[in-house]
Amino acid sequence: MSSIAFKVLRSNQNAPTADFQFQSRDRHGNMSYIDIMSIRNYKSDRLSKEEARKLVVKIAREGRVLITWHASQRFGERGLIMNDVMNVLLSDSMRVSDGEPHLGGYTYRCATRRLVVAVGFTVRGDGLVVITVFKTERKD
Repeated sequence: MSSIAFKVLRSNQNAPTADFQFQSRDRHGNMSYIDIMSIRNYKSDRLSKEEARKLVVKIAREGRVLITWHASQRFGERGLIMNDVMNVLLSDSMRVSDGEPHLGGYTYRCATRRLVVAVGFTVRGDGLVVITVFKTERKD
């Protein structure tokens, strides 16, 4: 019985789940590569409110926040800047809604008393995509 030795080529310690690439060489000298990634697809799997909140805060702290063209247009229309969005995503008082189906994935509304930021996750769960942002209506 022969054994195969694997060498770790790359390990992404910042990813929320295991992500490794292995290489091996068989007895004929042929090189094989294996990528092992998370089984969980963060884009198409619906997360609980608490899971989504924890992941939003973690990714926002790491600064891996992408802005869609639509969201950047809404910033300008509503007199908002990126700091406003980051303040919502990092706020202790942020509430996260249940995931809503959107374009083959789920969108989560991250809300404070002043703003709502609609976000989605990248497939691997290592990035946050801001879809839109709007001010909450205040009823006085």
